[in-house]
Amino acid sequence: SISPPFNSTGGLSGGFATGSAGGALGYGQQPLDPLTGLPVIRSDGTVPTSDLPIGTELESDTVHVGAGYKFSDKFVLGGEYEQDVNGEDRNRVAIGADYRLKERNRLYGRYEKQTGLTSAYGITTTDRESDALVFGIDSTYIKDTQVFSEYRLRDAIGGRDVQMASGIRNDWDIQEGLRLSTAAEHVKIYDGDTGDTTALAFGLDYSANPLWRGAMRLEYRVSGDVDATPNTDEEFNTTLFQLLWARKLARDWTLLARNYLLATDYKSRGDVLQDRFQLGVAYRDTDTNRVNALARYEYKLEEDNSGFGVAGIPQQNVGSDVRTRAHIVSTHADWHPTRPWWLTGRVAAKWQEDRFSYNDGGRVDDRFRGVLVSGRVVYDITENWDIGVLGSTFRGDYDANQYAYGVEVGRLLRQNLWLSVGYNFVGFEA
Repeated sequence: SISPPFNSTGGLSGGFATGSAGGALGYGQQPLDPLTGLPVIRSDGTVPTSDLPIGTELESDTVHVGAGYKFSDKFVLGGEYEQDVNGEDRNRVAIGADYRLKERNRLYGRYEKQTGLTSAYGITTTDRESDALVFGIDSTYIKDTQVFSEYRLRDAIGGRDVQMASGIRNDWDIQEGLRLSTAAEHVKIYDGDTGDTTALAFGLDYSANPLWRGAMRLEYRVSGDVDATPNTDEEFNTTLFQLLWARKLARDWTLLARNYLLATDYKSRGDVLQDRFQLGVAYRDTDTNRVNALARYEYKLEEDNSGFGVAGIPQQNVGSDVRTRAHIVSTHADWHPTRPWWLTGRVAAKWQEDRFSYNDGGRVDDRFRGVLVSGRVVYDITENWDIGVLGSTFRGDYDANQYAYGVEVGRLLRQNLWLSVGYNFVGFEA
């Protein structure tokens, strides 16, 4: 949800290393970044799409390197570079800085330029170059209170999507083990194809009982209409609600539960809903620390009715509405039998039902089942060197079979700094 300003560009989570990671997590005119929950700034303000013909195959191998340097207790500078070595074009350069003015004030900024396959949020043949700039200031004059204001610019050369974001965050200790957090943010669009947004959020964290912990997050965001498009109403509201719960069953066992709900209410068309419920049991061998395991069940529901207008009136040039339900069960385990050996494995299965409703009244129902098995073995040759192998296979309906295997080697360069190199072979089988 509403995160510190250094995260607001969707790729600066506490530093310079995360780059353009992620993917569209929600629905709406601006996709949400999975790391922060904030809308992703896009030049066209739409849900990511592709203009490539159906069936187009794209492949790209890239090399990515990043570095950061702390000049002093006040100034930190970092940068990243990514370049394709095979396949489709891909080039990305980024630089960021953080400067602490005083004890409770800091300046921050980042500039990023990409060409080729420019984004994880969409692949097109026309938008082959993009750049982004963000800089701002935040202050914490009052304990547990942070005020920030930042300037964001997407496609700096063309001058599209100029935004100014400002907000405040507070944390309140209600009693021992119970903490309340509140936040408010407003984004003003000075130039671009998206509307102004205002967001309010609050959360509760409970940790008073040593046997269980819980957390709740609620965010409501209002996105206004775009003045430049008088014939279209782009206004929509989003509600993000999260619940987390953990209960200690025994010394080595813990029960975990989580629910994620994202609802988008469009004013001129149908709504969109995404809900994910997860229930799991975790095991950790606290005496010998040789075995860690997690068994998990997940129910996922997605409904996209945006293909129909208000009161079910179909929109023009829209193909279908989609409803997806999936049951997913999985088991993950780590085993450390002796000092040099590390073994990890995963077994998962998925049952999915899809329903496509078309504007002409037609409907298509489909079902899919699949099983995934994967494993990895790592051997410490010495204290500074290790080697590993890994493999996985997926078997699904309609001969949707895939496989992957690879090798890796790693070296400890210095304390807390490990370098690993590997190569994976992947493919499909009918």
